[in-house]
Amino acid sequence: MQKRFAAAVSQFNAEFFFDCHDTLEEIWMDVPAAEKPFYQGLLHIAVGLYHFENENYKGALSQLSKAKTRLGQFLPKYHGVHLKELLNKTEPFYQAARQKTAGEITHFETPAFPKIIWEEEAF
Repeated sequence: MQKRFAAAVSQFNAEFFFDCHDTLEEIWMDVPAAEKPFYQGLLHIAVGLYHFENENYKGALSQLSKAKTRLGQFLPKYHGVHLKELLNKTEPFYQAARQKTAGEITHFETPAFPKIIWEEEAF
């Protein structure tokens, strides 16, 4: 499990968001029910950023909103993942997607995509 999660983190941090989604989905299917929201939340961030990257702001907004809901119960850190920091760094993408979807802005200077900070020994 740890090896697969390390692969998902590497994929996310390399901005291979769709590949990360696939890896997290495989993990999610194998974990106990109590842990599913953690993996689903990370999966939603990966898919949300994938949608954002492809200018599907409605899809990005939906996925990033789901991530906030799912990961809220695991803050600030779970399995060595700094979730609070990750959610804080995805917030500009959530807000931009919300504003783009509502027609409030036409241009957004995309910051660097967030990285997952993970203390592997705490997994």
